[in-house]
Amino acid sequence: MSENRVMRINRPNIWSRTRRQLLHQCPRAWILKYGFKRANRTFNRNLQRISDWSSPYRMMQRAVRSIVIQRLEAHKHGIAWREQDLASKIRNMILGKRFRQNRTLELIEKRIGKSSQLKFRIPNSEINRLIEIACLRYHSIIKNPIISKILNDEILQWHSFSRLDYTNLNGNILHISPDIIWKNGTNWNLMRFSVQGSSKQISIENMAMLHWAVTKRG
Repeated sequence: MSENRVMRINRPNIWSRTRRQLLHQCPRAWILKYGFKRANRTFNRNLQRISDWSSPYRMMQRAVRSIVIQRLEAHKHGIAWREQDLASKIRNMILGKRFRQNRTLELIEKRIGKSSQLKFRIPNSEINRLIEIACLRYHSIIKNPIISKILNDEILQWHSFSRLDYTNLNGNILHISPDIIWKNGTNWNLMRFSVQGSSKQISIENMAMLHWAVTKRG
């Protein structure tokens, strides 16, 4: 086989300029348009991560929610919890998310033929700053009266939910489930952690959760 033919066969499949621009402008829109396998119209698992692309700050916000849920679930199942490990747990969550994103970037850069605009480096000083913010927000949430009552066994009937759960609203798939629900008397109450957001946005999320509660079975 000639050298030129070998080079042609092994040449990366370069994406078009339009496809590259959409990826940089809106990863979620990109995955909806280009992320399907042609044969069965299912999402490519690696490329699906692009739709969930997160900045370092967003990674920190998600880590806060995850660590609070872990704390509650540990209490429910009688698993020992060490507050001294909080910072290291959050660090591992942020670095783990960044590692998975960087692995996906390797696939992206082979297609676009150059370094992706999604690539970023997080200095250790920035990671430490984000961990400090996350710890402060975690302790603030833990002091919430409802969370405190759960941890003190004053509320015994409660459940946590994944934000991947979805509800169909007028033909639209919405991820609007609460983070936890608990029973007070004969009523069930809903709570969704607001790590950051405007009062208007929080109000809209609360109304959406009501729709979730009305349509939820069981």
